Amino acid sequence: MLNILFLHAGAEMYGADKVMLDLIKRLDKCKYTPYVILPTDGVLVEALKKEGVKVKIIPYPIMRRKYFNLKGIIQYGVELIKYTYIISKIAKKYNIGLIHTNTAATLEGSFISRKLHVPQLWSIHEIIVSPKIMYTVTSKLIAKYSSITITDSEAVKKHLDASGFFKEGAVKVIYNGVDSTKFKPENDCSYLYDEWNIPKNARIIGMMARVNSWKGQGDFLKAANIIMEKYPDVYTIFVG
Repeated sequence: MLNILFLHAGAEMYGADKVMLDLIKRLDKCKYTPYVILPTDGVLVEALKKEGVKVKIIPYPIMRRKYFNLKGIIQYGVELIKYTYIISKIAKKYNIGLIHTNTAATLEGSFISRKLHVPQLWSIHEIIVSPKIMYTVTSKLIAKYSSITITDSEAVKKHLDASGFFKEGAVKVIYNGVDSTKFKPENDCSYLYDEWNIPKNARIIGMMARVNSWKGQGDFLKAANIIMEKYPDVYTIFVG
């Protein structure tokens, strides 16, 4: 039996949260025992507990913009040392054999992995463009302390490789799965045409993502307006 410690940047239910939840739900419990430590409470905690997963809430620091100043750097460093020590003790207690770090903003796994001499699998979902120092620091740490680095797209892989810190072939792409019991072609969505007052013969384009400026909804809307002006039977839908 391999005990796995999962570390993540929050306890909400955004994309990376759901990916980790689905992975944990589908682990072969005869071979793997998951333990999850999160920095905050939230809906993800309840979802994990429903699956019978042991979850602890420890307010370890997450790499955020609020730390990008002298005072913030000092605060982050102090908290990182403090909570790395606390989490390491817990990991040792549960005989953790693998650390799974989810997202680039969670750095504690690197130091815990080194301290306990256990491998770390680092799952990266995001592309960090600015500030450049964050991209550089996280890329270097990921390259140095990951036994294996996983991305969910070729775009994220290329972004990491471009940092110059990774050996050739060190970053692997594993696409996110889709729950085919929920998302399948035979699902009846016809009621949405009436609900949103869209003609049944309309052509629909759309975007599904968290509503956030850097997700690109603004760019998509500019492109959609060009299409809709040219083709009046096209409708645009945003889901977020």
